[in-house]
Amino acid sequence: SKSYKSGALGVFTEYNFVNNSNFVPYVGASTQIISADYSGDKNEFSTHSIDHTGLNIKMKLGGKYFINKNVAFTAEMSHSISTHNVHISGSDLKKSATKFEIGTRYYF
Repeated sequence: SKSYKSGALGVFTEYNFVNNSNFVPYVGASTQIISADYSGDKNEFSTHSIDHTGLNIKMKLGGKYFINKNVAFTAEMSHSISTHNVHISGSDLKKSATKFEIGTRYYF
């Protein structure tokens, strides 16, 4: 059985390129203290387990499409670099990760 747990505490900022359409591109950056605990396959011949905490820096580029003034759909590409192996990739932890995320945001 495999288990991956992580948690982070940090700050972020985002710059929105406001225009006259419902589509708003943006860039962002963040820094975090991130902790990751990974336990791989365990059997009588091997035990693979990693527990690391490190500083993580993340850059992102994305776009928001507002369906009304309070709700937007988002698509974002981000790249994170850490001082230790805290990003899951396949079955191992890595120092860096690139992700594509889609979602919604609500503004009030």
